[in-house]
Amino acid sequence: MPNTFELRNQYLNWLEAIENDNGEISPENETALFEWIQSVDDKGQAIYFMIRKCEASIDECKTLEDDFKAQRRKWENRKKKIQGYLTTLLLLKGETDEKPKFKGPWGSAYLSRRKTVQIIDEESVLKTFGIEETIRKIDRDALKKHLQQSDDFEGARIIETVSSSIRSR
Repeated sequence: MPNTFELRNQYLNWLEAIENDNGEISPENETALFEWIQSVDDKGQAIYFMIRKCEASIDECKTLEDDFKAQRRKWENRKKKIQGYLTTLLLLKGETDEKPKFKGPWGSAYLSRRKTVQIIDEESVLKTFGIEETIRKIDRDALKKHLQQSDDFEGARIIETVSSSIRSR
């Protein structure tokens, strides 16, 4: 099966042959056109199935990603629970007038104390310690409407993009 570049060159050669025959389509050019169309159809079908394979792989990855996220959450929760056991043991050890610390060839474990803020009433805290954030965004719809009516705006322009899409049956 010819690649896309070869198909394009075959088409250009076919057009050149017609031009050389003063716009007349000879029987051999007609045969070449039908063969070319068949090659393009075959190539299009192959590309279609490659795209479908990519989409299936993407869906499979999304499923695996969700499974791994769930597994990760499970392990993080398990770690938190076990960490709670360790904290309890260290607190108990601290109540016996020993240093709340474990040390061994594996490393060490100890209690650390940090002060953090717990917000009880968010509304009253926001009044005094609130930060106002502003984000400037471009209104693309209004800009597009303006550019379609008038082309006299520097910094933006309307461009045409071409893309392909697939519809499954």
